Amino acid sequence: MKKAEIILTLIALSTLLMKLCLVSGIYVLLLLSLFALGGFYFYMGFAFFNGMSLKKMTKGEKYNDIRSPRVVGGVATGLALGLAVIGILFKFQSFPGASFNLIMGVFSTGVIIAISTIKYIKTRDAYYTTILKRVLVYFTICLTLYLVPRNTFFEFMHRDRPAYVKAMEKSWDNPGNEALQDSVDAAWDKTSKK
Repeated sequence: MKKAEIILTLIALSTLLMKLCLVSGIYVLLLLSLFALGGFYFYMGFAFFNGMSLKKMTKGEKYNDIRSPRVVGGVATGLALGLAVIGILFKFQSFPGASFNLIMGVFSTGVIIAISTIKYIKTRDAYYTTILKRVLVYFTICLTLYLVPRNTFFEFMHRDRPAYVKAMEKSWDNPGNEALQDSVDAAWDKTSKK
């Protein structure tokens, strides 16, 4: 499972880097890689954080050696990291709801950080350091992206398309204006054909 996380993380990071370097046509790969990483944490978090192998999961072996608080902790951590990754995806793709998803990622990872820190102080268990390492990284990324204003981030991400950025900012100021939305679409079409 650790290999799967490493591979998915490296693919996601490389597509994010390509997006920052203005590589054209990276949108689909960015969507797929971040959805895969978020889905991994979301669906496999309980197994990953409890050190279960895929073989053990698929053979249907019982998990008697794992205490129920750890299973709950693994599920909660997986959900929190999944929310964080989706928030990052929404911000990089400039989807509506990016701020909401990022704040949900910050809140949920913050709760996991608080609980894991308290548990680690009490038990000094390596299980909590594994959780804290990952959750602190995603908490920091989500908080940073949340604090960067939408316009600033959008201008940076589309710095090679100033006409598109201006049209989009006007559209944000008047979201119900269909003529402005048409001008956004026209600006995108014009800049993407170059």
